[in-house]
Amino acid sequence: MGAAESRHHGNKFVIIKNQKEHDGSSIVKAEVVSSSSPTITKKQEYKNIDNGWFTTQSSIGQKISIALKKNQKAVLYHCDTSTDVSKYHQSIMIIETLSYGKVLVVDDTIRYTQKDEHAYHEMLVHVPLYSHRRPRNVLILGGGGYGGAIIREVCRHANVETITLVEMDPVVVNATKRHLNGGVWLDPRLTVVTDQSAIKYLSSQTSTTASSSSMYDVIIMNEHVMMSETSHDPKKFCQLTHKALSTNGILCSAVGNFWFEEQHITSTIHRYAQQYDMVEFASTSIQTNMGLLLMQKGP
Repeated sequence: MGAAESRHHGNKFVIIKNQKEHDGSSIVKAEVVSSSSPTITKKQEYKNIDNGWFTTQSSIGQKISIALKKNQKAVLYHCDTSTDVSKYHQSIMIIETLSYGKVLVVDDTIRYTQKDEHAYHEMLVHVPLYSHRRPRNVLILGGGGYGGAIIREVCRHANVETITLVEMDPVVVNATKRHLNGGVWLDPRLTVVTDQSAIKYLSSQTSTTASSSSMYDVIIMNEHVMMSETSHDPKKFCQLTHKALSTNGILCSAVGNFWFEEQHITSTIHRYAQQYDMVEFASTSIQTNMGLLLMQKGP
């Protein structure tokens, strides 16, 4: 029989055995045993997701909760503001939900819901394109954050010759390409401009000669996104969009929920009416009742 003792060294135990042989001699044996605990993978936690529900607060003071799809990976993509993935420090998430399909969330704001996004994007695109006599060149400002749906609808128009998308954050574009409407990004008419704000792009385009600056027949954007992208002067931004349009060009912008944002919509209409010859309001039939503004340059 032999005696044994153990000594602790860092994260390891050294077990020393004093074994007696038949001839009376003793042999000392040492055995190293790791004492490290088994690696336990911590479950990934996400902001705004709790107990199978995604919850966020809208700009009109309402909380929106959507049930995530069960029995599968519900978070398809996630980029937190604390990471270096997005140099613009945007929080980007694509989730798989039970009722709305894939949902794109940028900075805690729902930008795209697969279930009903077509009702919104069809209005945002087809109303201005069918209102124009011959829309050949289309500019989309900040459209990368809408799951590529604006691009998809513009691509349906065979008479459109060029489509330019300006999206400041390339991470949004890459996430959208991978998980939402990936095929539309392959259209040869499409040019994607990243790492450049909308106002910087418009300034560079309109600072050239008059003939080359008035190149877009239709500009599509979201007023809220453009105003929050930078702290630029709204009046100057309005002037730049007007200058970038060709004669009879049309600017179409989402402006918010007309039930709850009447004051914002009214002030936006007044601002653009000072620059454009015609400003009209339209509404979409989706859960958030998003309103649209149509502004025309010239008669």
